Formats: sequence, structure tokens, C-alpha cells
Amino acid sequence: MGIMFKPRLREPLLFDFEREGTFSNSIHSAFCIAFDAIFLDSGKKIVEVRRVRPFRFVVPKKKCRYLIEAPAGDAARLGLRKGMALDWK
Repeated sequence: MGIMFKPRLREPLLFDFEREGTFSNSIHSAFCIAFDAIFLDSGKKIVEVRRVRPFRFVVPKKKCRYLIEAPAGDAARLGLRKGMALDWK
């Protein structure tokens, strides 16, 4: 479950689309607050960072497998940018 109908996003959410894609891994922000979308490929490398405003439909520009939905401004605050690799278990 994502952030629909939530008044705020307290901590990042991680989604695994289970395969790489663009349109198949698109997201929407209907009934959501603004948030940062960090798209990553299968190697957990950031392919796109985008601020998503309410009531938008977002198709990643490059193939991605993972998505991190983070509070608006977190990506900039943490210095996350395209090309960086993240790691988690």
C-alpha cells in the first residue's frame, strides 16, 4: 500500500515491481501529498529522481525495477541523484 489518503509520509516506502519496465512500472499520485519518487534499476542504481505533485501520472523515463517513495525534499536533502547506487537487504 502506498501513500494514498495519508496526511503525510513519515518514512520512505520501497516498492519492488519484480521486473524492469517503464510504462508497466508507472505510478500515479491521485489523492496523495507531494513526494519524491526515486526510481532504481535491477542493480539498485538510481535512474531517475522526481518530485511528484498530487494528481499526476508518472512514467519513468528509463527502465526501473524499484521505486522509493520518500517525503518531499528527502532526495535533495540526502543528495540522491541519478547514477548513485543504493544497497539494502
